[in-house]
Amino acid sequence: MRPLDRVASRVCPLDAVDVDTDQILPSRFLKRTKRSGFGPFAFYGWRYDEAGEPRPEFPINRPEHRGASILLAGRNFGCGSSREHAPWALQDAGFDVLIAPSFADIFRANCANIGVLTIELDEGSVSELFGRVGRDPAWELVADLRNQKLTGDGFEVDFKVDPHTRHRLLEGLDPIDLSLRHADGIAEFERGRPDWRPSIRLIPAREEPVRKELRPEGEGRMSFTMVPVEQLPEPFRTKVEGVQALGGDPSFFQFAANARPVVDFYWGDFYGSLFFNGTLPIRVKELVRLRLAAHSGCGFCQVGDAESARQHGVTDEEIEAVMALELDRFSAAEQAALAIADLTAATQPPEPADPSLLDELQTHFSDAELVELFTVVGVLNGMGRMLVATGFVPTTCEVPTPE
Repeated sequence: MRPLDRVASRVCPLDAVDVDTDQILPSRFLKRTKRSGFGPFAFYGWRYDEAGEPRPEFPINRPEHRGASILLAGRNFGCGSSREHAPWALQDAGFDVLIAPSFADIFRANCANIGVLTIELDEGSVSELFGRVGRDPAWELVADLRNQKLTGDGFEVDFKVDPHTRHRLLEGLDPIDLSLRHADGIAEFERGRPDWRPSIRLIPAREEPVRKELRPEGEGRMSFTMVPVEQLPEPFRTKVEGVQALGGDPSFFQFAANARPVVDFYWGDFYGSLFFNGTLPIRVKELVRLRLAAHSGCGFCQVGDAESARQHGVTDEEIEAVMALELDRFSAAEQAALAIADLTAATQPPEPADPSLLDELQTHFSDAELVELFTVVGVLNGMGRMLVATGFVPTTCEVPTPE
């Protein structure tokens, strides 16, 4: 976290009280897998109209307030839920300093943890600031944390920040940084712990890489460099443990760790956004993914995908029906989506879809949803074919297919 000492900026006024964290960042935007990128969604319901176009009257959208690093608001700012994403969104939108008569306690703590300064002023001072900014949007305010003063042309007021938070902000220390400052003491404490207590076993790096041969004799052999499980960083170690818990072979994740940026992008920004965001109902995506896992014959994929499907409301009976091709229990829209999955499955030869199926799909899904559906099916099939072709996933299950 970067240090914060002095911020000089124009002020963006948000003259509203009891602004809660869902208004700051609506819950539908909480599915991102990284802390960055929330700025465009800050105050989304107020900032954009139904068509997604910026509302010109909203303060952040007004030209005179763009680029401001100080946000001025009414009392009880940041109330509601404890979501950390709300401060993330404000910081990503460019705000380093928030001023209000009062803040919700958890929200204020979450701001301090990422380097955003919250300043509480009395109602009179806040009202004066709203007046000054309203009369002259170009008026600049200086927030001096070291001296705990707010100053501007014709304006000066002291503010208080508790010493611990002030120290952390000035030094740029988040909670992890604070812990690491005691690394020597922690190490000394661990050395004195009795052997029978839980401990983290440090395993030295292997001198020679692990290599694994896939496919039995006579079918062609492939040999890949596998990163040892004990050397895997997160999230690879969690992936491996999950696969092992399902009785599967984690080799692909050990292999994928050789190119972490590529896989981080695939699991996070790409696949994570594609599968868990968008407009196509998540239930439809889960059913399609289950059906394609059944076709590929990947046993641990089927178990893992079934667990995910249950979390999104798919019943055990429906899971069994997907695997057994008993599709009459599903809605017409779901049957059409499963039909296109069957037609394009990795175990099937390529074949053009019947026009009636495409008509049926267009009856139930918008163009945007169809783009999403086709992309999900294409990505899952592509990965399925690759895993089978390279021997990482043996085809061990037979799945009934349409006649």
